[in-house]
Amino acid sequence: MRQYKKHLPAILVFALLLISAVFAEWQYDEAWTYQKIEGLSVYDIVSYKFNIANNHVLNSLYFYLLQHIGAIHPFFYRLISLAAFWVYWIFLNKLMPAKQDSTQFRFAAVLLLLMPYMIYFAQGRGYAVAIASFTASLYYYKSYAANKSLREVYYFMLSGSIASLAIFSFSIPFMAMLGLFVLRQYKSIIAEKRIILAFALAVPVLAYVYTMGKVINTADAHIIGTNWLFKNGMFSGMISYMCLADWLPLFVFKVVKLLYLGSLMLAVGMMVYRRKVQDEVLIFVFSVFVMIGLHYLFNAKYPMYRGVSYLIILLYLAMSAADGIKKAWLLRLHMLIAFGIGIINLGINLRDDIGRNTEDVLSYAEKHGGYLTVSDNFNPNIYLYNKLYHHNDITITHFEAVDDDSLFLKYADSSAMILCSRSLIAGQDIQKKYNEIYSFKGKVFLRKK
Repeated sequence: MRQYKKHLPAILVFALLLISAVFAEWQYDEAWTYQKIEGLSVYDIVSYKFNIANNHVLNSLYFYLLQHIGAIHPFFYRLISLAAFWVYWIFLNKLMPAKQDSTQFRFAAVLLLLMPYMIYFAQGRGYAVAIASFTASLYYYKSYAANKSLREVYYFMLSGSIASLAIFSFSIPFMAMLGLFVLRQYKSIIAEKRIILAFALAVPVLAYVYTMGKVINTADAHIIGTNWLFKNGMFSGMISYMCLADWLPLFVFKVVKLLYLGSLMLAVGMMVYRRKVQDEVLIFVFSVFVMIGLHYLFNAKYPMYRGVSYLIILLYLAMSAADGIKKAWLLRLHMLIAFGIGIINLGINLRDDIGRNTEDVLSYAEKHGGYLTVSDNFNPNIYLYNKLYHHNDITITHFEAVDDDSLFLKYADSSAMILCSRSLIAGQDIQKKYNEIYSFKGKVFLRKK
């Protein structure tokens, strides 16, 4: 019975992710991917004719397959991500210390199910496959050192290659592990030539990532990353991502960030002081060196936010293995703070996923005239829903009120129905002329009185 208890947190989190996968509307990037690959061939997809960072090539190929089958519900486009959850969980358990009834294990096991990136296991994106495959590659990298099995080298290359193709930034820890493998296992490589063959299998994958990465770096530079490591850079972005920067009021975010970062520095400092630095920390450091090298040699951007989820996994796996050190309460304090943040993040995502959505707006608009005006950074799923479920019968006018909000307010005053952000119309006379029908995710749907 005890053997099964350790899986209860995963079962609970998976149940919540399953609810999200079934009921959440088409997400922004999912809808964009669906629409951008329509009409493209397999060659067009892999050669990045859809040349933006949203084209996670393995995920786009999966979308391509489902489109040709005729699937229209977003749940079907999320099935691979849901399956990847269990791959992630299986290899997390394999990577955890043998003493799995320890306090650190229980904390870390739950924490690694509550990280902000977990929501991608319920979305049709490339991140779930990348995270799961990276976790598998990390396991096989470490397993070879203990067992010296050639099969594990091939599994390491396969899983690392899949992670790299799923999300290009995950080639960074793969390259870091390849470099460490050569440094540590060079005698085995010399003695067993088939290991060289295994390495050769990764070469075309990394060459493809490099070639297509340059395409994205040119075509979609504003979203691909940053030129900095610290201030307004990769590390500050990673910390902000962990502390729910997109969800919390500024003052609350600053408090949460202070607590999180302060406790993290104490926890890591204690691990280093007590010489409880694990392989994961070494891979973390080497991954950063790889990023720096790629940045200066090839002008590559430093990845941001979810693009460095592997650093978060490496960090908390290292903490899980640091049980038994003196003053372990510093680790547990940080984990408790991270646990609280994770619960809030999961709750926010579920709240947004299960409430009103764009399809509700379109269904209402179709019944009451079929004309709709939208503004702000609108979700492209509005066009996807119109096409899939309403045969483009709804006339949608998009007005981007970036420079002058008054222009939108003047234009919208003649519209029968409006979908825009609540902040755009706050305190404006236009509110007196419209009734609020729905509100969701900071948006408000209005109909003229």
